[in-house]
Parts: sequence; structure tokens; C-alpha cells
Amino acid sequence: MAGTLDPGTSTPSRGVVYERRRPETGTLYQVVRDNLQTLYAVVEDGFAAPLPAFVRDEFERYLECGILCRGFAWLQCDTCHEQRLVALSCKGRAFCPCCLGRRMAQSAANLVDHVLPMVPLRQFVITFPFELRARLAYDGKLLGAATRPLLVRPMRGKDRQVMQCPYLVKVNCWTCINNGSTHFSSAQTRSSFTAAVCRPRR
Repeated sequence: MAGTLDPGTSTPSRGVVYERRRPETGTLYQVVRDNLQTLYAVVEDGFAAPLPAFVRDEFERYLECGILCRGFAWLQCDTCHEQRLVALSCKGRAFCPCCLGRRMAQSAANLVDHVLPMVPLRQFVITFPFELRARLAYDGKLLGAATRPLLVRPMRGKDRQVMQCPYLVKVNCWTCINNGSTHFSSAQTRSSFTAAVCRPRR
């Protein structure tokens, strides 16, 4: 969107004009587009490790993201009847800047507004030996077994009764440099609490 915002409000002014996203002009898109077939050829010749099907799918869907000729929705305003073509997105989870950023923003907003209670929280990042990270990315049963003990952690109160201290665990398969490293991001309440204080933040 191009335009300005009215003072004191998040609503765009009437001068806002829709501007279509053009991923094909970005550096990342051009690098993937120009080198993807070379990567496939290197893999087929045995000079690199085989690429799983979901990795190939992520690359190819990214090259179709935001491109009108790969699919679009035709929208029309009920008031002014203005029409727009909106290109379909890939909804990728790996490295598409648009889809990944939107997914992260929506997930964070949902956690803050509807999931996390209004109590003190601790954040942890749990990593694994390099030998296990690749296996965790492909072995669902092993990943589930590694995650299950983190979901609910028992804590012992003053009266020595075991209390449940809830965990929130998010599985990440990539790092900031996209090197495919399985790790967990978790948030834990600092102590147990009753339902009376476990209320939404908004």
C-alpha cells in the first residue's frame, strides 16, 4: 500500500493506492530462479546431498509466489466497484520473506492475544547435537518423543506437592541463515497459577 495514515489512527487515508507486490524484482527471487536448475543438476550428478521432495516443493512454490501468471484472485469493491487482481501466495514455511513474515506476525499476535496468560514467562531455546538435528527433521516419531517431555514440566511447591508448570513449545527447522537446524523455542511460566489469573492479555 502506498499513501499516508491519518493522525491518531491506523486507518489509511483516502489517498492510499494499492501497489502489487513484485517478488520477481527482488534479489532473493532472482538468485533462486537463476540457480535452481543448476542446483538440481549438481544433486543429480552426485556432487551434493539429495534434496528431499519437500525442499524442492518449497523452492518451486516460492518461484510462483506473487506471480500473476501462476494464479490470482479477482477482487471487486462492493462500494466503488473497483477491481483488482491479487496474486496467490505460496504460504511457504522456509524462506519466502512475504509468507514467512506474515505467518510469524499472525502466530505472535495469536499467542499474545489469546494464548499466553498474564503471568511472568521465561523463554528457552533448546538445541540438540548436530548428529541428531537432521534426523529430527525427518523422523516424526523421534521429534514427538523429544517434544513430549517439554510440554508439561512438573514443579514441586512449598508443600512438596507436584504442580504443573505449563510450557509452550514451537519446533523450528531453520535458523536465521537457513541452514536446516532443528531446535525448540519454548516459553514457560515461572510458577504454577490458578485459572483466575490465567486470562487473556486483551
